[in-house]
Amino acid sequence: MYQIVGVIGSIIVIYSYFMTAIHLLDPKSYKYNIINIIAALLMLISLYDEPNLGSIIIEGFLIIISII
Repeated sequence: MYQIVGVIGSIIVIYSYFMTAIHLLDPKSYKYNIINIIAALLMLISLYDEPNLGSIIIEGFLIIISII
């Protein structure tokens, strides 16, 4: 279950990166930040089963940066 949630989060990150790369998503938009927050939260949830401190720190900072 947790691994599926993490995979969905990863797919969302890839989608966000791709849409930004082809100039269909503005990296300064609220939509971009919301997408990244959702993806980071999903990946954090996936870490509940098998915690990894490095990944938790990265996802936490991605959420904080997206909120700022």
